[in-house]
Amino acid sequence: LHTHPGGFVSVQDVFAAIYRGLREPLLQQDLATLSSEDLALLRRNSRMRRAHRSVWMHADGRTETEMGGESVVKIDFLAERRRFMGIRPAIPKELPPRKRLGEVFVAEVGPLNE
Repeated sequence: LHTHPGGFVSVQDVFAAIYRGLREPLLQQDLATLSSEDLALLRRNSRMRRAHRSVWMHADGRTETEMGGESVVKIDFLAERRRFMGIRPAIPKELPPRKRLGEVFVAEVGPLNE
């Protein structure tokens, strides 16, 4: 995440990082950890996403077609939960190792049709 002089991060920086991060392709080793049911659901979500976009541009500038047209990206985990509901501080059980309260935030998302 880009920091500005003085060490602050803007709201635009946060949203740009989320935008780029959700468009990153999943690696084969990530896919290998999923159950067959989860993998089938993720691939279905990917097909649905691609059916609604003529061109999908990844953060590195490659398009879906240039990647073989079958890539699964991180946003596919969200399925229809793509309506931004806000950002909140993480609660203790959501903290990664070695992180403290106030250092981690959670983006809340909900269904598109609500």
